[in-house]
Amino acid sequence: MDSDDDDLGSLSRQSTSIPPALTGDQRVALAGIEAALDGSRFETLLLHGVTGSGKTEVYMQAIERTLSFGRQAIVLVPDIALTPQTKSRFQDRFGSVAVMHSHMSDSQRHFQWRRISDGEAKVVVGARSAVFAPVPQLGLIILDEEHESSFKQNTIPRYHARDVALHRASLERIPLVLGSATPSLETYYRASQGIYTKLSLPRRIHNRPLPEVQTIDMRLNRSDPNRGAITQPLMEAMRHTLRDDGQIIL
Repeated sequence: MDSDDDDLGSLSRQSTSIPPALTGDQRVALAGIEAALDGSRFETLLLHGVTGSGKTEVYMQAIERTLSFGRQAIVLVPDIALTPQTKSRFQDRFGSVAVMHSHMSDSQRHFQWRRISDGEAKVVVGARSAVFAPVPQLGLIILDEEHESSFKQNTIPRYHARDVALHRASLERIPLVLGSATPSLETYYRASQGIYTKLSLPRRIHNRPLPEVQTIDMRLNRSDPNRGAITQPLMEAMRHTLRDDGQIIL
């Protein structure tokens, strides 16, 4: 967890990261988000991109456009463990970044709350509770890995950060970007029906190949008296890997 001293030091940091050139797919996706930003309108956009397709860079350049209007952005991530890593990436680009999550001490939370409400922090990064951050000039909300169940708060007060983000974006008349390689069923349906705007990143950066995936029908094992959770193709793949001194995760 970052300390207050680390956050205080970040106030004087300047962005040193040079944005990389975007792929064609990324440029099209960014243009869709920027159209909503430039029009100052509420719009929900699903950024459906395969793993490694560069969704984060699209987020960052959309945030840069938001900041150019003198506004701020909220970026929600599904896991507190991802918060420091995400903060580091965004801080390298934007300098002044605030963090909000439930594992912070009261003094840390108060310090960040003041920075956000005073407009010092231009970008807020955090888990689901960051959706309530007191951002005075909110211009964009991004919810990464929108399908994750961790965005649901199952204790009182119960809420779903995605639904809160949707309502807040509607009230603020700003875009909401939902990013995922495997969108939730309801989000994908709304995008397919035109309720949400669908933006696609179907290819990985530099056209790197996706991992080979094989689907095994477990019903084919019913006649095997030794059938179990491990199918014959999986057993053979494991034996082959172990013969090559490889490692396996099940």
